[in-house]
Amino acid sequence: MKLIFLYSSRGARNHDRWDSSKESKSSIAIQYKTDGYSYVFDRLIEKGVLDEVNTFVEVGRCHGHIKISDSHYVYAIPFINCVKSYVKPGDIFFIRGGWKHWASFHQLYYKRHWHMYYGAGTPRSNWAYWHVVFNDFVYSPRMGRHHPTVPFIKPIHPKIFYPIDNEKEYDVLLNSCFHIYDKKGQYKMINAAVKYKEMFGKDLIIALPGGVYKSNYTNQIPQIIKDYNLKVFRPGILARQDLNVLINKCKMYAHIGYGEQNARSALEAMRCNLPLYIASPRLWPSFVSNHPRVTRLCTQPNNPKQVAIEVHQMLQDISAGKYRDSSKHFENCNSPEFLIKQMTQLIEIMKKNPIPDQNILRTELGI
Repeated sequence: MKLIFLYSSRGARNHDRWDSSKESKSSIAIQYKTDGYSYVFDRLIEKGVLDEVNTFVEVGRCHGHIKISDSHYVYAIPFINCVKSYVKPGDIFFIRGGWKHWASFHQLYYKRHWHMYYGAGTPRSNWAYWHVVFNDFVYSPRMGRHHPTVPFIKPIHPKIFYPIDNEKEYDVLLNSCFHIYDKKGQYKMINAAVKYKEMFGKDLIIALPGGVYKSNYTNQIPQIIKDYNLKVFRPGILARQDLNVLINKCKMYAHIGYGEQNARSALEAMRCNLPLYIASPRLWPSFVSNHPRVTRLCTQPNNPKQVAIEVHQMLQDISAGKYRDSSKHFENCNSPEFLIKQMTQLIEIMKKNPIPDQNILRTELGI
């Protein structure tokens, strides 16, 4: 049984030729090896649930392949239709996110191949092509608006992210692995750092990894840092191994933006035993947003003075030992073993019933 995992799109080029025999130099394809999904699929292969995994990512350049193992390859392709030559009878699709231009591709296969989908609550979850939808905010199988919906645990690679007992160099890790832009709200903490310095007579020392995407407020970050001489470390986009080292040098994690459901960076921080300071509880599953020894909620994310006060209090509480349970809580609630168990159940049902039928899933899952 082969799983075809459609991982991401970073710039489709419909007319480009590609040579699958070449080794890809694509950064996203290379980084996939350290992704939690890669870990989960390797475990499913080890357990005999899957025989093979082909992962695909659309990229504008650096096309080719990367070998994860004899049974696990990632392909950097110019366009989604390049996947067609890899599809064999009985293969199962797993789609992460989904992009609009993929719709015609799914239309070709969804009647003959099972399609599992995770889309972090996007409207694409309602597309007709999915036979089962994973959802972070569902805690038992149920029938959604159009599809059977099952719980989802966003996987974090346990061999890449883990606690390190070292000296803390930064007060706050701001929410980013890759993208810094208005929706994620990093600029709000930068504004709060100005008030923090005025109110408490010292710098709020911030680590801000990731690459800047142009947007109205985010564009102002470099000038604010310069004007107020703020202590903000900006290393750019880091490999996940280096990000793990940086996370472990921070005292707390902050995400006070208004977008990004169940952000991966928060889960990585939890795994490394950082307490969380978050806004918008609706964007987080309850195990993230509702634990007093792990998480503090930001009451007024658009008020820099109030954010500064709350961060100052949280740093004092951290020093006093109030927040100690993040890593333990993560293992209890978000271990990749939960997703491995969930996917094993679904794949075994699909192997027994190679022709997709939602009614079979509903019966087997007790929906």
